[in-house]
Amino acid sequence: MMNKAQEEKLLARLLANTSTLKRSLPITKISSDVEKLIRHFGSIKIVSDKIGISTEMLNRFLAVKKLCPEVRNLVKKRKIDSVEVVNHLSFFSGTSQAVIANLIVEENLTSNDVKVLRAYRRSFPSLSIKEIVERVLKSKSKKIYIMYINIPIHIKPDLYLKRVKRIVGNKEIISFEHKQQIGKIKISKSGLHSLKKEAKGKKMNLRTYLNYITKEDN
Repeated sequence: MMNKAQEEKLLARLLANTSTLKRSLPITKISSDVEKLIRHFGSIKIVSDKIGISTEMLNRFLAVKKLCPEVRNLVKKRKIDSVEVVNHLSFFSGTSQAVIANLIVEENLTSNDVKVLRAYRRSFPSLSIKEIVERVLKSKSKKIYIMYINIPIHIKPDLYLKRVKRIVGNKEIISFEHKQQIGKIKISKSGLHSLKKEAKGKKMNLRTYLNYITKEDN
């Protein structure tokens, strides 16, 4: 059982290490503090209210528990010290985490690259982690274009993505995300050129053609 002085000390330390980018403790230790306080107060919501940090942010620190031992040790040694990176890594398998983490330590991947890797994984679940990493590294030297599409309710987002892939090729799609019926496609310059060419052949502008693709009889 934690006494009042211990509680206040732990809360103060947690606040000091979650409200700034210049943390004095590794993420593993901060995660441990969050867990102790959750056990003490009974819920993460109470801890959140006590220090004024959202439960979402606290859960990002707790994500370190989902990392494999090898990667968690890198976080403990502060060779990986980004909460965002830890959070993104937690969505990969242990084997994939190790591959990505080693590339981060070698400074071949940035925190933004890891975010892109996660988006790639969602868009291309059948690809190996090495193939995904290769695509991300190649895309860094490419021009990337972003398109937003309104996807009709009768079309599943994944089906729409298949239709776009059929036109531009699998490798030209950098990533695909969707929230409800709004799709966000990151596409290469070559992929965009292919879409524009197809649109021109149909005597449509690109926006009209992107909507045309959603028709079930295409």
